[in-house]
Amino acid sequence: MESPSPREMCINLRDTELDKTQTCDCNQTSEITNMEHIKTEDYHSLTINTACIKTDLQKQSPLSLKSHNREKIQSQPSKDYASELGEDMPTGRFFDALEGPELEVLKDHEQTLIPLDQRWPFLLRFPISIFGIPMGLGSQTMLWKNLALSPAMHFLHIPMSVNLILWYLAVVSLGIIFATYGMKCIFYFQAVRREYYHPVRVNYFFAPWISCMFLTLGLPQSISISIHPAVWCIFMMPVFVLELKIYGQWLSGGERRLSKVANPSTHMSVVGNFVGAQLAALVGWKEFAMAFWAIGLVHYMVVFVTLYQRLPTNETLPKELHPVVFLFVAAPSAASVAWEMIIGDFDFASRIVYFLALFLLSSLVRTNVILGYFSPFSYSSKGIRR
Repeated sequence: MESPSPREMCINLRDTELDKTQTCDCNQTSEITNMEHIKTEDYHSLTINTACIKTDLQKQSPLSLKSHNREKIQSQPSKDYASELGEDMPTGRFFDALEGPELEVLKDHEQTLIPLDQRWPFLLRFPISIFGIPMGLGSQTMLWKNLALSPAMHFLHIPMSVNLILWYLAVVSLGIIFATYGMKCIFYFQAVRREYYHPVRVNYFFAPWISCMFLTLGLPQSISISIHPAVWCIFMMPVFVLELKIYGQWLSGGERRLSKVANPSTHMSVVGNFVGAQLAALVGWKEFAMAFWAIGLVHYMVVFVTLYQRLPTNETLPKELHPVVFLFVAAPSAASVAWEMIIGDFDFASRIVYFLALFLLSSLVRTNVILGYFSPFSYSSKGIRR
């Protein structure tokens, strides 16, 4: 058998290499095709799964989605808020979680951190605005005392016992609220400080002293007839100190200027002047009565014009606080009675502010009652709205 020539050996070797190269190319092509096929199947599978997830999420209600997000965030490792919700929780932590004109709304991002069933400390949920209860009862004692003693109303035969019962009820409520809020000042002073810097609640710091002056003015004759001037000094001094602070902030401007913090409850800081003027006139200090009446009149005009303009920087009250707008009537009504007690006659000045109060009352009744702005009311048993 003849051995192959060198030329034939080269040709055979070349053919063998070509066959190997074609085989490798075929294998690689097959593998690439299989990989592309797998990738295509994975892509379609992922698309289908994503569409299913989106469909399931769309079927869920917003409340269930919110609960799902809350559970997801709470499951993540974060700051230990559970320990903060205990008795040793800082006071500022509670108030940082709230917003709104009355600190009654829980912020959205706080709902994922604070349990909805958490019972907050009672003193933290005890607002300064609760002094409006004895203030209202105190004004009623004045009303029924004047009705019982007025000769023009003698035909009604109103007994003095109505004034006596209301007076005792107002004193008891004021004492309980004073004691409870005093405990809040001791244990949660930071919370009291937060209320003082709140644009709505700061005005209720006048309410305790106005309530005391109302109770003094409505004092039943069976208890005492005369009032010592020292009583006026005790009750009027806190009002005067608060006015120096708040009125000074209105003048100096800044973050607490009147155009920014003015709201209907701001009238309460003005009413204290007129009620103090009534008490000063009753004890015989007519000059002090005239001075505080003038201070109240000037600042009432400023507050009245500011609120009438409805500036965009004004603090907006929610629907639940619309009854506070009736404080528009309180200042001119108190001013009318105060001027009558100072002069001793229901003259032109008293009649001017009286008719202003009557017109404002008619306007507010039409706007808020006929148009139904007072309903619905919503209150939370935990002191905040979710």
